[in-house]
Amino acid sequence: MVGGNFFRSRAASEALGVLLLLAGVLALLSLYSYDPRDPNLFSLTTGDVESPTNWIGGFGASLSAALYQALGFAAWTVPVFLAFWGVRRFASRPFENRGSKAFGLVLLFLAVPALLSLAFGRRPLAGEDAEAGGIVGRAVSEAARSRLGTTGAVLLVSTLILIAVPLSTQVSLADVLFGLRVKLAALFSRFQLGWARNRDRRTKERLRRTVVAKHLEKAKREGISLEDVPFASDDSPPFLREVPGPGKFSITKKAIAPGRVAAVPPPAKKKPAPSPQQRLPIPVDGYTYPPVSLLEKREGAGVVDRRVLAETGRRISEKCAEFGVEGEIAEYHPGPVVTTYEFRPAAGIKVNQVMGLSEDLALALSAESIRIERLPGRASVGIEVPNPGGGEIIALRDVVESERFQSSPSLLTLALGKDIHGEPIVNDLRVMPHLL
Repeated sequence: MVGGNFFRSRAASEALGVLLLLAGVLALLSLYSYDPRDPNLFSLTTGDVESPTNWIGGFGASLSAALYQALGFAAWTVPVFLAFWGVRRFASRPFENRGSKAFGLVLLFLAVPALLSLAFGRRPLAGEDAEAGGIVGRAVSEAARSRLGTTGAVLLVSTLILIAVPLSTQVSLADVLFGLRVKLAALFSRFQLGWARNRDRRTKERLRRTVVAKHLEKAKREGISLEDVPFASDDSPPFLREVPGPGKFSITKKAIAPGRVAAVPPPAKKKPAPSPQQRLPIPVDGYTYPPVSLLEKREGAGVVDRRVLAETGRRISEKCAEFGVEGEIAEYHPGPVVTTYEFRPAAGIKVNQVMGLSEDLALALSAESIRIERLPGRASVGIEVPNPGGGEIIALRDVVESERFQSSPSLLTLALGKDIHGEPIVNDLRVMPHLL
């Protein structure tokens, strides 16, 4: 039991992640420094060198020779996958669905070399003529080509790669395409916004030039020249003129002859201020308030499928358990937009461990986003999940007919809406003067 808990602990996960990263780096360096003349366990001749020139020594020479002979240029995918798994383990993300992942890995290392062999055939590798897909790629490509032809074989191995990548990495291809589409849409929107701003700027500049040209043309027709109007120069030296009185001086500019200027239009006549509005007396005796039945009543509003909520809670518990976060869903509170699930962690589980699973839970539940917060005063964590059918439209009649609104003693009670738990929100306008 102790050994099982150790291998599921965070320390063991981080240690395994570091080892996988180290293996990926060793494989990458051995492939990069591969020399077919190095002595290795998979070559009958030792070449002209006595000691291997590979950066990882004899082990690296043997490893790179085995990978190149078996997979060809597809050998470069080995360090990539080792580093990918190392990062996931270091981030304490377990290898869920190990069977499908192993199947996808085997399928990937069969399809990628086959595609390289079909596309490139034999290519020079470190000074030698070698098969682009190695022994595995040549065998698989020849078997597919003999039955389906070259075109059919290429389509087959390409389809196998599309199947193998999501299985081996546990990354949904649909999610990747959706994220790519969102980013492209955002990029296109920014481009459209920038183009619209430039267009508006050019339009305003064109209008400004048109208005200036029109006024200049009008000034020419009326015989007004800008050269006839002298302007004072800042370089004109001021002079001092003594003013009667002790120690009083004034600084004046040189007099400038007035030129021809345009006639100044007379000031516009001010409109008389309107008289203040008079309030008419409104009789209130015998006034009857309009009935609530005039408001629309939304049929089926607030009705949720308890089976769907229970199934979602079960999936949340199972997904948390896969990441080593044990606990249970104590209860759930459906609201108009989101449903809050109270997750009660087991003993020894920290709140930060639960809050760190927001992205993984959103991916597992196919939700756009999930909010996880600690519930004050309770030994549980609130997980807010968007409702499957989207947000509910809150009808004013539902809030007006609620017990909170009907039992409010104030005559200025406002119906504001509903909270995330679906409870009506009402308040007294007298305590909210900022709304007036």
